[in-house]
Amino acid sequence: PIGTFKDRLGNEACTACDTATQTTLHDASTQQEDCVCQAGFYNDSALASVCEACEVGFYKTTASHEPCTDCPNNQTTEGRQSTDVEQCSCVAGEYEVEEVCYACIRGTYKPAFGNASCTTCPENTFTEEDGRTLVDECVCNAGFSKLGNASAVCAQCAIATYKPGLGNEECTGCPDGDRHTTLAQGAIAQEECVCEAGFFNESVLSEECTACAVGTFKAEASHAQCTACA
Repeated sequence: PIGTFKDRLGNEACTACDTATQTTLHDASTQQEDCVCQAGFYNDSALASVCEACEVGFYKTTASHEPCTDCPNNQTTEGRQSTDVEQCSCVAGEYEVEEVCYACIRGTYKPAFGNASCTTCPENTFTEEDGRTLVDECVCNAGFSKLGNASAVCAQCAIATYKPGLGNEECTGCPDGDRHTTLAQGAIAQEECVCEAGFFNESVLSEECTACAVGTFKAEASHAQCTACA
């Protein structure tokens, strides 16, 4: 039967191929050399009796002495011993377009092996690099910070605070205490900190706000100077 051979005349039983990973291509095999590696297995030469599982990223569809075949187009397999090109797919962090794998673009991620699409990061978050695999790698956008260490929600920086880049760190308070503020939530730069009404700074680069002098006023928070009374 398949998987056995008999190399001489006589009434003795057929001999099984050496290992469970070998077989024959037909009945009535007459020599041990007819034993070949099963699909998903290979050997280093036709004379080798040990068959090894195809490595990750390779497959072999039929029983033969042939080597395993590379997966096409940057694809791989989830494990060893693959028997079909259909088992070739994209790794986590990559998606497939016309049988070619590409890294998930920034702002998306893919947690598992397979040809599924990448998933967009939750609202107000983004990834810092391509090819991300976990939702936890989606971090708060500039101008947003985590509501708490255990929270998955990113909220706009409060008035009088700012955050210039991606990340889950807290927003930074404007300099000079309660004399500075921002004109809206979600500020992304210290330059958005302006002096409160009744205060001014001597230059845009100054971090200190000075009270308007006697006889002058400033009605709104801004970078503007104080105005003389009429």
